[in-house]
Formats: sequence, C-alpha cells, structure tokens
Amino acid sequence: MSGTKKVSPQESSSTGTPRELESPQALESWADDIAHLIDKRKEARPEALPEAEPIPEPRPEPAPTRSISTISPQDMTVPMIKVIEDGKEVVRPDVIQTVVQLGTLGQLARIRRSLERDHFKGKIDTRELPVTDKFQFIDLVEDWPNTPWVSFFIINHGPNTAKIQINGLHETWIKIRKNETRTINHSKADERIKRIAYQCDLGETALLEIEGAY
Repeated sequence: MSGTKKVSPQESSSTGTPRELESPQALESWADDIAHLIDKRKEARPEALPEAEPIPEPRPEPAPTRSISTISPQDMTVPMIKVIEDGKEVVRPDVIQTVVQLGTLGQLARIRRSLERDHFKGKIDTRELPVTDKFQFIDLVEDWPNTPWVSFFIINHGPNTAKIQINGLHETWIKIRKNETRTINHSKADERIKRIAYQCDLGETALLEIEGAY
C-alpha cells in the first residue's frame, strides 16, 4: 500500500480523480471534508433577491356625480313692490300677485309670438277688397282662416289710390296707387300679419286684390 497516493478532497473535486480510502477513519474524514466544502460553496452564493411585488395598475377615478337640485317656490325670488299709502310704505300681497301674473302673461305672449313665427302651413288666401272712403278691415285671427299671414302680395286695380294699415291703429298708412303692387313680408318680424285695414280718401274708390300666405 506504500505506492498509493493520497488525494485531498480539493484535488479530487477539481481533477475528478477518485480518492482511495485506506480505513473507516479516512472515509469519515473525507465525508467531513466534503460537507465542509459544500457549506463554503453555499456561503459563497449570493442570496436570491426577493421577488418584486407587481405594481398595481392605477384605477380610474370615478366621474364626479352632479347633484340636481329642485327649485321650490320658496327659492324663487319675487320682485319687491313698494306701495305707499298715507305716506307710509306697506306690503300689499295682492299687488305683488298681480305684478307676477302680468309678468307671466308677458312671457306667454312672447312664446306665442315665437310659435307663430315658426308655424307655416304653406297655404294661400286670395281676396278682393272693394275700397271706399269708409274705414274697413279684415281680422285674420278672429275670422277665417284664424291664422296670421306670413306675407301677402297686393295690387290696386283703381280707379283711385288706396291706403292700407297693418296690425294696428298706430301703424303707418301705406299708399297704393292705381296699378301699383306691393309685397309685405313678416317672416322674420316679431309679429305676423293679423289685421289689415284699408280706406280711400273722401269720395274715392278702389279695388284691391290681395293674396296672403299662411
């Protein structure tokens, strides 16, 4: 056994040459060396980094909710009306109520005028109007067709000059001479054509032919 070469555990692991064991004590020593070498290798390894926690995706913020408030009659402001009686300011609920009602009627009148402007049936109304020196008129709302005209075309067949007035006594008279024509258009006006008055000067006559659209 004198020719047998002893090999250390380091040499055996690096060269791959098997180690010859002489006795059980040598086997135990070799096992200890191997265990010690394994412990050193474990110490030399870097510790595994802990896995990073996944970053949670940002959640979209909920859209802000709109609160709809209900307006009660108590929240409505009523204009203060001052009533002076015997030199003293007094509160008159009846006066306030009347003013509010008048304001409501004004709003309704504006709505009605707006509806009249937007409403058009596309119909034609043709008439002949004998004109004298007496004041005469046609009412398109109170009488047939019970709808204001949007526009109209008029011609005077003579023999004399006639004059017409639209919608009111305070409006200007429009003179129409013999064989003269006029076109009146209220499609964009605040008020449609509701009434047409006509008359000649004293002792004169004329025949008007009128064609209205509504």
